[in-house]
Amino acid sequence: MRFTRYAFLYENDEENFGKEKRLSPEETLFSKYSDCDDRAALFFYLVKEIYNVPMIALLYPTHITMAVQFDTPVGGDPIVYKGKTYSICEPTPQKEDLGIGKMSADLKKVPYQVVYAYEPKKK
Repeated sequence: MRFTRYAFLYENDEENFGKEKRLSPEETLFSKYSDCDDRAALFFYLVKEIYNVPMIALLYPTHITMAVQFDTPVGGDPIVYKGKTYSICEPTPQKEDLGIGKMSADLKKVPYQVVYAYEPKKK
């Protein structure tokens, strides 16, 4: 989380490119600026490749973030989706320094939609 939050400067796509542009994880690594969807994609890619654990993407009206299923939920704002508990892992810098399982105060009462669920294939 800290890497995707602070390794790059934040700028929304309208300011950076003049329009919405989704960067691939590789493009995010080489770009000076990125926004929340770019960082969520990079976070997803890194967690999938290194840990290969279940994750969900949470889409808010103006933000996207990730949540990860751990053996035991971490933090105080768990997300329950299809009977499984996930801990938010915010990949984008926020006003407050959020630990694993913590949700931005600005989003706590905002409805979200799960737009992607990753479940590793069983071997």
